Amino acid sequence: MSKFSELCNSYAMSRTTYFEYRDKSIDFAGALMQRYIAYLEIPEENYRYLPLGNEAKVDTKYSMRAALHLDDDACWHLGLQLTLVAAPNETLRQPVLITFMLQSKGDAYLVRIAESDNGHLIHSGNELDFSKFFDFLQSQIKRHFEGDFQRFLEQSAPMKKIGFIL
Repeated sequence: MSKFSELCNSYAMSRTTYFEYRDKSIDFAGALMQRYIAYLEIPEENYRYLPLGNEAKVDTKYSMRAALHLDDDACWHLGLQLTLVAAPNETLRQPVLITFMLQSKGDAYLVRIAESDNGHLIHSGNELDFSKFFDFLQSQIKRHFEGDFQRFLEQSAPMKKIGFIL
C-alpha cells in the first residue's frame, strides 16, 4: 500500500466516523424535538424550526434536520420558535425562540439553551431525563413572562420594550 493510499484510508475512516456521529446526533435532536412538542401539546402551526444565526429566511419552513447545524464550538445548534397567543383566534402573537445546543457525551447528550446554561445531561432512552429538562424549560419561559411587565416598569432606558427572544 502506498503512502498516498494510507492517507486516503485515513480520510475515509475519518469521514465514516463523522457521518456516524452526525447521524446519531440528528437522531437525538429529532427525538428531543418530538418529545418536547408532545410535552407542550402544541399545534403544528404554533412552532417551527429555525437555523440559528443569519441563515434563517423569514417565509421559509425548515425541517428539523435543515435547521440543525454543527458549529465551531463542537455543539449542534437548533432553533425552535414557538408562537404564543393570549387567547384562541387572537391576532396578537408573541414569537419565542429557544436555542438548543447539543453536545455528545458518550451515551448521553449535554443540552444547553444558552451559553451561560451549565447544561442538562440527557440519556437517549431515559424519559425522566427528558421530562426534567422540559420542566426546566417550562419554568424558565413562564418565569420570564410572569416577570416581564415588572422588568418593563423597572427599565431606566428612555425607550422601554416589552417582549423577548430567549
